[in-house]
Amino acid sequence: MSRGRNNSQSQFRHPALTTSEFSNGCRLGIDSYADTSCAGKHAHVLEFNDDVTVTATGFAGDESMQITDLSIANVAYAYDTPQGDTLIFVVNNAIYLGALMDGSLLNPVQCMENGIKIDIRPKLFYPNVHSAQTFEIPSLNRVFPIEYQGSVPFLHVHKPTRDEIEQCTHIEITNRNHWDPNQINGINSCMTEEATLLADDFDMSDMVMNFHIGQAITDSQYLYPFDDENTNRNIQSLASRKQFRVTPEQLNKLWGVGVKTCQRTLQATTHTVLRTTGALTRRFRTDKAQQRYKQLGTHFGKFSVDTVKAKVKSIRGYTCGNVYINRCGFKKFYAMHDFTSLSSRDTLVNFIQSIGIPAALHSDNHGNFKDGAFRKEAVKYGIAQSFTEPHSPWQNPAEGGIREIKKLSKKWMTAKESPVRLWCFCFELAADVLSLCATMHYSLQGRTPYEITCNYTPDISEYVTFAWYDWVYYWDEHSKEKKIGRWLGPAHRVGQSLCYYILNHDANYLARSSVVPVPDEDMQSDVMKNKMYAFTQSIEQKIGNSTTAIYDPEQPLAIYDDNYHDSIDDEFVTQPYESEVQDYQVEDAPVQLEELDKYIGAHVLVPGENGEQMVLAKVVGKKHDVNGNPIGEYHPNPLLDTHVYKLQYPDGHIEEYTTNQIAESLYSQTDNEGYNEGILDEIVDMRKNDDAIPIEDGFIETIQGIKKPVITTRGWDVQVCWRDGSVDWLPLSAIKESNPVQCAEYAILHGLDKEPAFNWWVRTILRKRDRLIAKVKMRCRKRNMKFGIKIPTTVAEAIALDKQNGNTLWQDAINKEFKNSNIAFQVRDEGEQAPVGWTKITCHLIFDVKMDLTRKARYVAGGHLTDVDTSSTYASVVSRDSVRIAFMLAALNDLDILAGDIQNAYLNAPSLEKNYFIAGDEWGTNKGRVILIVRALYGQKTSGAAWRAHLAQFLETKLGYKESVADRDVWLKPKTKASGETYYSYIVCYCDDLLIIDEDPHSIMERIKLTFTVKESSIGPPDIYLGAQCSRMTFQNEDGSERKLWAMSSTKYVREAVKTVKERLKESGYRFHKKLSDIATSPRQPFSNQTYAPELDTSEECTDDEATLFQNFIGILRWIIELGRIDIAFEVSALSRYLAAPRTGHLLQCLHIFKYLDVHQESALAFDHAKLNIGFSAGNSPQELKERMQVYYKDANEEVPMHFPRPRGRSVQINVFVDASHAGDKVTRRSQTGILLYCNMAPIVWYSKKQNTVESSTFSSELVALRIAAEMIIALRYKLRMFGVELDGPANVFCDNESVYKSVSNADSRLKKKHNSICYHKVRECVAAGILIVLKVETNSNLADILTKSLTGDKRMSMRSMIMV
Repeated sequence: MSRGRNNSQSQFRHPALTTSEFSNGCRLGIDSYADTSCAGKHAHVLEFNDDVTVTATGFAGDESMQITDLSIANVAYAYDTPQGDTLIFVVNNAIYLGALMDGSLLNPVQCMENGIKIDIRPKLFYPNVHSAQTFEIPSLNRVFPIEYQGSVPFLHVHKPTRDEIEQCTHIEITNRNHWDPNQINGINSCMTEEATLLADDFDMSDMVMNFHIGQAITDSQYLYPFDDENTNRNIQSLASRKQFRVTPEQLNKLWGVGVKTCQRTLQATTHTVLRTTGALTRRFRTDKAQQRYKQLGTHFGKFSVDTVKAKVKSIRGYTCGNVYINRCGFKKFYAMHDFTSLSSRDTLVNFIQSIGIPAALHSDNHGNFKDGAFRKEAVKYGIAQSFTEPHSPWQNPAEGGIREIKKLSKKWMTAKESPVRLWCFCFELAADVLSLCATMHYSLQGRTPYEITCNYTPDISEYVTFAWYDWVYYWDEHSKEKKIGRWLGPAHRVGQSLCYYILNHDANYLARSSVVPVPDEDMQSDVMKNKMYAFTQSIEQKIGNSTTAIYDPEQPLAIYDDNYHDSIDDEFVTQPYESEVQDYQVEDAPVQLEELDKYIGAHVLVPGENGEQMVLAKVVGKKHDVNGNPIGEYHPNPLLDTHVYKLQYPDGHIEEYTTNQIAESLYSQTDNEGYNEGILDEIVDMRKNDDAIPIEDGFIETIQGIKKPVITTRGWDVQVCWRDGSVDWLPLSAIKESNPVQCAEYAILHGLDKEPAFNWWVRTILRKRDRLIAKVKMRCRKRNMKFGIKIPTTVAEAIALDKQNGNTLWQDAINKEFKNSNIAFQVRDEGEQAPVGWTKITCHLIFDVKMDLTRKARYVAGGHLTDVDTSSTYASVVSRDSVRIAFMLAALNDLDILAGDIQNAYLNAPSLEKNYFIAGDEWGTNKGRVILIVRALYGQKTSGAAWRAHLAQFLETKLGYKESVADRDVWLKPKTKASGETYYSYIVCYCDDLLIIDEDPHSIMERIKLTFTVKESSIGPPDIYLGAQCSRMTFQNEDGSERKLWAMSSTKYVREAVKTVKERLKESGYRFHKKLSDIATSPRQPFSNQTYAPELDTSEECTDDEATLFQNFIGILRWIIELGRIDIAFEVSALSRYLAAPRTGHLLQCLHIFKYLDVHQESALAFDHAKLNIGFSAGNSPQELKERMQVYYKDANEEVPMHFPRPRGRSVQINVFVDASHAGDKVTRRSQTGILLYCNMAPIVWYSKKQNTVESSTFSSELVALRIAAEMIIALRYKLRMFGVELDGPANVFCDNESVYKSVSNADSRLKKKHNSICYHKVRECVAAGILIVLKVETNSNLADILTKSLTGDKRMSMRSMIMV
């Protein structure tokens, strides 16, 4: 991503002058009451002083009469002498008013301090004084007359032309050094306020300020009161305060580091640069002296050194370089011509001369550091040396410094597409910039590594004007003209400060101090574009480009090896360096078991040096005893493991931690899914790939012709810096969700807001900035780190991580995945094309870390690239009521249940699509070949349907099971027990999870294992299924015997849900009050009180964020109901009506339901197979009721499906509870229906919903509820029959309304309310057909009552105890 230049440099424009103004010029008034010279619209600005601004006020000193934030500038005027020549008067340190002021003012004291002699005494009164009314320049031995207009002295000047600027003699009439109006030559002025007032008696009251400064104000902004024309006037510097004219945003663009880091850096550094405005006048003067040599301290004076080699020789002839780094992050890079001890010695000498003498040096045990000239130089300066152990590169902190320098330089060189042979300049600049960044490193305390190391605040003036490889103008002394070049960084060892290396047209590097940025208007001109194109072509012909370096055998300095490789990174752009030098003596060491240790390579948050700030340390190995054996003993429970590990801190030092300490830290820093969470410190960079939508495709047009932005974040990644100091690339979607304001501000700053990925949301977010900042999600998921283990994104990165960690865990995971998925591919011969009709897609590996730190890899297809019929992608799963029926039937027929999970299920099925891809690096020798996908690879759209069809074929043809028509994922097979009892064996399928219900399920599982690989750990009685806990329970019968049954509990899910809700509330700025979870103070109903009605809530409408929160919470509650929490079904149903536009009161009641669940977590549904004992009175048996009702409904018969399986096993009784709350909705007056269906005494289906019509009486609403129940009973009877279950007579329907009971049970009853005739006759016909009978039950015993209204605490607890256990 390209970077822009400093806007303040390129956007300055001189005020426009008319032809008359330019020819007439202006008066440069000489005014001792102006304590600082002032430059008006005729002044030509040479450079700005970026370190200060001033506030100018009138002589009265009234701060309300002031102009603020005026710049200090060095300006030039053209002065036509009486002798006929023209001089350029340079006035340094002037307050620049520009277009606000027609004339200009000159402070004579400021001139006198620079040796200029000014005598403003009029000749009229001092005719005998030779110097009266003169302006003398002793250096030229020239004297010029001062003119008067009335009593106002002045010099007549005009704005210089470009030719005059470049050709005429320049005279500095004020000093370039910092001007303090309260001091003269460093001595405080002795003029007091009283003495200043005495000056009123001097006959200089009618100063030039009278008619010049008045033009610098408007009606609302003035400098002094207008009492009369003779009022004394002055400009006084009230506040010469430091203000960062280089903003953090500008520094971010120049350096490419985060805005917060730039802000801290500006606070910890100075930048007293004189900023040029574009005009080159021969050479710029520089005044800053070089630093002195010194002895570095012992704490941060201990440095590590390592060598990085390049395979591209730079244009300076360098092939490698040494990096010096200390524990606070100070880095210095020195390039070398060759990899010898003598060259390494030279880098040490340069380091000592430019930085100081280090107290100690730590390096690897290469001979360049251990022996020879480097060693002698270290001894000469008394530098203590230490070395790493063989095969222990992690012991050298300089390796980390090299990686940081490579990363930043790679970012710059890639963004600017600079030639690879300029790498040495970029490395030097990157190391210097990193040393000037005030990062969050715990040793810095908000300062820079440079200051911590060198003990003084650095000045960053050299680094804040240009970015790497910027286009610049430089002054060429030979041709006496400006030329274009490329900026390569400061030239520290050439000339004075503010001298830069420039790449010229001939690919030579020059050191120049006269350098300015190319203005934007020049950059846009066709002439400049042609010049830049020719410049680039010339450079590429001579030294190459960003990917290719030129080889010329006649020029030994242009050596290039075209097979150089890049360091490991996630951006595949060729760069001119290889990995660090590690020339160790290879020892024949036995393979240690720790090479397979899962903890090695993990990143752990541990206390820093100050014991407060947490830092990210890396596990680099185990500790061993003198015999080489690991200390401690292994235990599968990490809390009992006694091994000791070595942790490397960011500054390179090693500390020891036990396994339980590491495990505790790893799991505490992750979210519920194991992903590491971090607090985002700042956004560093953004990038896009080929998947990003271009700007021209960023809108869609509706039918009405309205253009709307595309809603997408595809193709964009964000580089973030975490509070622990680590840096990661994350998808834009993740950062947009967690830190929207920070993300939007970065996009606006860098001009990305027009990109489709930002255009649709950035401005909306910024308008809501204040509200969002208060609720911003502080923690964000680190998607590339899980349980402290870095997750790679490519195969190359995975292998690199293994290499860094000294193990093969990721490689083993890749090999395992390819071994398992190999059957899915067919490799074509080299050069052989894909068959006709096959679609080309992409495939890649995705990586993951399990909770036990096992690495996992999965090869997936890019199914988004295919277009298939949606009907071929559907794959059904078993319904939840079918699962409950299966658990009940298992207990009813004394059958066992066995669960199992098929491994790599999709890969067992042939692919339904014809897709192929081109093999990548992970395919080794097969890279580049055509690979046909012949199995249902993960990621293909039809893979789910293909697996379901394949499994169905296996169950039917191999195992002899048949698919149930009522639920296609329930398979049954008739069997007979040894006792002669017949039953059905069932296999219930939920994708690749199987439940086998059989007398001997293990034998069936063994047959399945002959064809599929079933995870051994998953085989056994089910413990978790569809999110619910499964268990066996024992109940006692009336005769004292016991019956065993299955039960499902939502306790674990509820506990996790409540925990999630509390975390979400905390993130959103709310609080889940502790007292709400106190059973002593919490009410026993889901709503805050029994009488609460959501439809009567008049609280404020929820904001967008609160509405989203409400919708998410209702979704969680609905699934909790599916898992068996019937006691909250009515309340959730009532709140669900307001998902589109909830109110804050609805959100609070939703939270109250979670509070209720938090208190009452323990609950389970028992699938009791025992039948309900119902005693029918004489003449009221089901058969007799049916016969009497058939008199009126003679053709009423239950429709029994054809070809349903012959019933086997024990019969099932259906029991149903029905109720309705008449006019329960206080606004619409609609009633609420509640239905609870049992198979025997096992709850199977529950229903709570508002009726579709308004009923005028309780009778009507109850009859409507009964009709709905009848339809549900018909569906349940059909499903049971298709499962091969024998039904025990009609369903028993319990109703608590006497009128309804008599109307549908008494054959002779007559309906008086004709509008209820459909419900009335539907239920009676079901009675006549033997589908159901209606029985009267007392209201307190009607279990459906809990589904229709909010009950009192006592009644709710009573109902809960009858439904749940």
